[in-house]
Amino acid sequence: MKRKLTWGLLCGLTLLLALAGALFAQRSRVVVRPETRTMFFNTDGDGARLGVRLSDVTAEKMKDFKLSGEDGAVVNEVEEDSPAARAGLKQNDVILQFDGERVRSTAQLRRMVQETPPGRTVAVKISRDGAAQTLNVKLEAAFPGQRLREFEMPRVDVPEIRMPEMNFDFMAGGPRLGISADDLTKQLAQNLGVTQGSGVLVLEVNIGSPAEKAGIKAGDCITKVGDEKVESVGDLHQALERNSGSEEKQEVRVTLVRDHREQTVTVQLEPSRRLMTMPRRTT
Repeated sequence: MKRKLTWGLLCGLTLLLALAGALFAQRSRVVVRPETRTMFFNTDGDGARLGVRLSDVTAEKMKDFKLSGEDGAVVNEVEEDSPAARAGLKQNDVILQFDGERVRSTAQLRRMVQETPPGRTVAVKISRDGAAQTLNVKLEAAFPGQRLREFEMPRVDVPEIRMPEMNFDFMAGGPRLGISADDLTKQLAQNLGVTQGSGVLVLEVNIGSPAEKAGIKAGDCITKVGDEKVESVGDLHQALERNSGSEEKQEVRVTLVRDHREQTVTVQLEPSRRLMTMPRRTT
């Protein structure tokens, strides 16, 4: 169980790091635009509670709500069964006065509500569709554990991010050589003396792995497994699967090129202990 948990954590961390690196690698500009301040109107402690979500009046909202000035607080949302809902406050109402005092901003209204004793009924003057009216609101104690919070809510335009291509190899339970490898390019194949022009380049050999026991070294180029030609890491995986059978350990012949010379080694395969490798591909 410990081993399974360890591998799962490693795979998860690897994936997160790769995705984070891909995101930070993008040279994209994030544009932040100013937006109206929004306030969630809940308090705790000794303060009272109204039960609405508000935002300040702007020049644009002033025209939309048929107001003569930018004073007041716009009701964006009314919480169900709250003091505001029971008093008849509705979405898009504009609070102009609270307990006889002019409301200039959401911050000021927050302070006035907070300083009013819970249980007191106050007159709240509003504008609804341009018509003024007064509602009587009986404030109540704030919910335990809630606090009055005011948030600056900028609008952020995030450009499209294209993730770079990454290679993932999931190999739970399959046969393994115990190497890190990559596809051989045509130019590299020519330089290393691989006449077929393709294959798999061994980048690293794990200590104690079947590959190390068979004498495979970093820099070798694998070209065949059994009689099957290998042109890529994908071919190598499939060839190992087909040649390993269903036994716990299985001998396979691996043809490779080393120092411009072709040779064949015999490898005793084992089931894979790796769940995922990235970005290098492993088999």
